[in-house]
Amino acid sequence: SPGSRVGLYGEVPLFRVPVRFWVYRDDQGGQGNFVEPLPEDEDYQLLLDNVNQGFIENEVRIQLYLDSFGFIDDSDKLRDLSGFTRMTLAGDHRKPGVLNVHITAQGNGLQVGLNRAIFIPRGVYDDADRRINTMMHEVGHYFGLPHTHFGSSCFAEKVNRGTYVKWGCSSIPLRW
Repeated sequence: SPGSRVGLYGEVPLFRVPVRFWVYRDDQGGQGNFVEPLPEDEDYQLLLDNVNQGFIENEVRIQLYLDSFGFIDDSDKLRDLSGFTRMTLAGDHRKPGVLNVHITAQGNGLQVGLNRAIFIPRGVYDDADRRINTMMHEVGHYFGLPHTHFGSSCFAEKVNRGTYVKWGCSSIPLRW
């Protein structure tokens, strides 16, 4: 993105990517009728710090930094997160040149198309490992990494052991 910066990490390029968080709340600025609390102000930087550490440990040469965060106070936007709704939200709430991350009441994933954005449910903030893994997973998709499976639990790919096709959900190893 235009807002990203390239530096060096040793002799290997390091990409610094700005992140804009969009936090969805009810009409009064509250959490709405959901159990999951809203993230606190310091949670955004903590998430980025933790994800950056995970990238370093996995030798991923991307580092994220906080550009800004803001709120969308609209109770209706907390209810329906279908693909079409996410596409609309990603277009309506988008800052050019940054990685746009939408913190929603429910649902997660990557919105592709012209208005690429990441959607993360605020419920993941209850568990540090879950929020870090979710963000790292979605950032990987944002930068073009596919899942390492065929699309269902019966067709899981074991990345480090070759491909296993599960017929009737029993594993049969394939050797290449």
